[in-house]
Amino acid sequence: MPPAYSPSAAKSNVLPKGDYEAELVAVKDNISKGEKTKGQATQDLTFKVYGPEGKEKMVFDQIIFPSDENPDGSHSLWKLKNLAKALGKEAEFEAGTFQAEEQVGSLIKATVSIESQVGYDDRNCIGNFKSAGTSSAPHSSNRGGTSGVPAMACGGPELTGAPMPADADIPF
Repeated sequence: MPPAYSPSAAKSNVLPKGDYEAELVAVKDNISKGEKTKGQATQDLTFKVYGPEGKEKMVFDQIIFPSDENPDGSHSLWKLKNLAKALGKEAEFEAGTFQAEEQVGSLIKATVSIESQVGYDDRNCIGNFKSAGTSSAPHSSNRGGTSGVPAMACGGPELTGAPMPADADIPF
């Protein structure tokens, strides 16, 4: 017999939109399965986002790299550039040497939004990265969101003008 549970616990569990301290906790190399990006290299990013009242939420994101076959096709290198900039590593990005996996454990500020899709629960996503002013372990005094953050899509065209593929296979 399965353990007892409350059906209300299955409701969406998302943080309110806002700017939060977040720690990059994992980077995994992968290959896209999306229709427009199939076969392209990706990096799946996992962030621990520190929300209000001590609430922690894992938020997933994905960087899609351009392919040799389609260098101008769908990709999201703008995200990698924003992450590098938030970590003070913009020169490394511009030199082509920035490695996200070397930044695991680093802190950033993340602009967290809520993404809704028909047939799925709402989920948090990251629309932008900002400098947290430190790259050490999280400090409770730096946690929590800000109110009044404008709504933005996590895809990011509002931020950079770069297209976000509608079929990006972001793990969630």
